[in-house]
Amino acid sequence: MFRVSELSAFNPANLVPGIPGPFDHMFKSRRLSYGDTQQHRLGANYNRIEVNHPTYFKVYNRDGEPPVKENMKNVPNYYPNSFSGPIPYVETSEPKIKLSLLESQTADFQEAAYFYNHVENEFISYQYDNRTDPATRQLYEFRKHHLKPIGLMTTSFGRPVEIRDTNALNTDLFSNAYLTDSAIHTNDERIPERIVHAKGTAALGYFEVTNDVSKYTKADVFNGIGKKTPIIGRFSTAIQYKGGNDLTRESKALAVKFYTKQGNLDFLCLNQPIYLYKDPILFQHLTHVLKKNPKTFLFDRTAEVDLITLRPELLPAYLWLFSDYGIPNGYRKMDVFPIHTYEIHNKHGERYFVKFNLRTEQGLEVLTTEEAIAVGARNPDYFSRDLYDYIEEKKFPSWKLEMDVISFKDLPKIPYNIFQVNRFWRKGTYNTVQIGRLVFNRNPDNMFHTAEQAAFNPANLVPGIPGPVDFIFKSRRFVYPDAQKYRLGVNHNKIEVNCPLYRKDYNRDGVPPLKNNMRDVPNYYPDSFSGPISYVDTARPKQKIVVYESNAIDLAEAAYVYNEILRNDTQRDRLAANAAAEVLPAPPFLQRRFIELLYLTDKDLGDRVYIALKRALKAQPPPVPVGLTIERGVCSNTVNEYTEKDDYYERK
Repeated sequence: MFRVSELSAFNPANLVPGIPGPFDHMFKSRRLSYGDTQQHRLGANYNRIEVNHPTYFKVYNRDGEPPVKENMKNVPNYYPNSFSGPIPYVETSEPKIKLSLLESQTADFQEAAYFYNHVENEFISYQYDNRTDPATRQLYEFRKHHLKPIGLMTTSFGRPVEIRDTNALNTDLFSNAYLTDSAIHTNDERIPERIVHAKGTAALGYFEVTNDVSKYTKADVFNGIGKKTPIIGRFSTAIQYKGGNDLTRESKALAVKFYTKQGNLDFLCLNQPIYLYKDPILFQHLTHVLKKNPKTFLFDRTAEVDLITLRPELLPAYLWLFSDYGIPNGYRKMDVFPIHTYEIHNKHGERYFVKFNLRTEQGLEVLTTEEAIAVGARNPDYFSRDLYDYIEEKKFPSWKLEMDVISFKDLPKIPYNIFQVNRFWRKGTYNTVQIGRLVFNRNPDNMFHTAEQAAFNPANLVPGIPGPVDFIFKSRRFVYPDAQKYRLGVNHNKIEVNCPLYRKDYNRDGVPPLKNNMRDVPNYYPDSFSGPISYVDTARPKQKIVVYESNAIDLAEAAYVYNEILRNDTQRDRLAANAAAEVLPAPPFLQRRFIELLYLTDKDLGDRVYIALKRALKAQPPPVPVGLTIERGVCSNTVNEYTEKDDYYERK
């Protein structure tokens, strides 16, 4: 009843051709207020809820709160267009005076159409294909596959749009259903962007098992050589807002969702093997210093340096970012890591602890700061464009999934805390096992439908992978679903891109989408009326591990990055230069405190950064850009020889 009675949305302005509707002021008021009421109750896309969805639907409305259905896939999102988007129809039974107006409006385009149809020859098309990339040609390719418009354009409630309604000049705006429908929907097209990792793109593909790992885990997704599981990956940069630059020195990410037979498995990976901090209380404060200053609304290195020096547990990850690894050469050419130490077990209940790694098969490549600045100035969307283009050209990017393994019985022999998320596992204490390959072979038809609505959660695990035990994971397992609920609503796991292959639960109702809302199945557990039941995992270990973290300042991991991860002095010099650039805008007392922290970590590190900072302080600051001075064109509202009124009557 909820999905039908409570979600149904009625509007007296939902009319069809042949019934243009009333002209009284009450109707004009109701056509706005009813639509606004439904939008407030059910969201901008209330006409895409099943009970309200028209049988035929071709619109230019996009995005907004779920449900968005297929979001018109890759159809052009503006009208008029030259790329086979839906078109309005012509109502020939309307008064002739309107039809003549229609002719006068369209006649202006005849010469343009003649030019377009005769100039576009094979030579120009060939040149266009060879000098542009697939992302640039997206609309052009859509038109090549749809030589005619894909159908008649409609409002969101399915009413065909008559061509005269696509021009609102000199008309009664309140009686134009197409205008009110499109304008009001546009106001609600944007949903809240992610707090971090707001700018991203997505790709679809599969995971294939290549090695037998049944010795370690009973997880069905990782067992059976040759088995393929559909996946979605969302690639992102951590700090940038949606319109930001891909080529900044900050964490990059790949979140992967495996659609397994036992539920969704999510791996949220960064391009650094360690996390930034181990105390979850730092999430809010680090996010604040990485985002824009509330006064200037500019990125503020002073706050960032201040927090690093006051919370040295951040230093190892920052040294990684200052190193050559800080800016990969695109998403395709970076290794990524799910960060946590995962507990897994096999069908006999034998336990292991693993760190998963995704190793790029395109070759690991990085950019220097200078290269990144140059590329970012020309193409700030370089990472996203590169990924899209290679998939369209069928050069499918792939990653090898492997895991570093420590057995439960060997745990007492390990001389460090393997569960600490900002600590490297030491070579010789684990063995590495390959599991399979991830291949991304398809771009989404609609990026909002896929990338923006995708909701990942590190707590989305499957039988055989009970998960990590560290404090960061415990914090993330409730923070992530809360963030998705804020962005997408309580039913975010019923959105198509997040929906598992199999689902039987007792959750009901809420903001759409609802799918079938479990129909008439009992809505409480336990019950005696054949509702879904739980299963028994006989291999699940009975004993749980409890981890206690130390608050002591430990600079060993920062020294490990500098001395063991970096291979030579050239790499160390580049790290020093990048670190000096980071601290350069900070006030002198923070610069001194930062250098002192580096000296406590490693004397050579402190020396190099100190020298690089002195060199940067002596250098002349970059000059203020001098713009090209131009003269204003002749532009005046003064009427010289006749008034607008006189001109109007003269034309009449």
